[in-house]
Amino acid sequence: MEIRKPNLFVIGLPKAGTTALYCYFKQHSDIFVTEPKELTYFCNDLTNINRKNIIKTKKEFLSHYNNVKSQKVIANFCGGYVFSKKSPKEIQEFNPKAKIIVIIREPVSFFLSKYNHLLRNFNISMKFEEFINADKSFKKELLNYPGLLKNYLRSFPNNQIKVILFEE
Repeated sequence: MEIRKPNLFVIGLPKAGTTALYCYFKQHSDIFVTEPKELTYFCNDLTNINRKNIIKTKKEFLSHYNNVKSQKVIANFCGGYVFSKKSPKEIQEFNPKAKIIVIIREPVSFFLSKYNHLLRNFNISMKFEEFINADKSFKKELLNYPGLLKNYLRSFPNNQIKVILFEE
């Protein structure tokens, strides 16, 4: 029996629309997506971000694809992959023909959305201006799109990478 593995990796910044894309893909009969949405396997070099559904072994990772039937596209969603320096090479070694979708967002709307998310879900008490001024080095790194994507551009041909700018 052929082992079915992801041939599409969807990476993106927080609040950039990966969840919306996941929901659209989930409705398409030719696309397989996992439940849960994010499987974190190819970014073990990251320790300082909130990683969900950490997968330790290749066998465990592939077990999430046991229900693939005739779908042509087999997707793996993980926002953490965009921050990992190792993910591009590991994904390329795992599946050299994989397609990559990267979703980014215009910085001002990104920060406003992130701020509103924190207000709703974590009841923060800082004003938007304080939020913008806090931890500027992290925000600068977060919005360095060329820096975040350079290893993907080195690991995959341009025709295997699609960068999408999320617009509301």
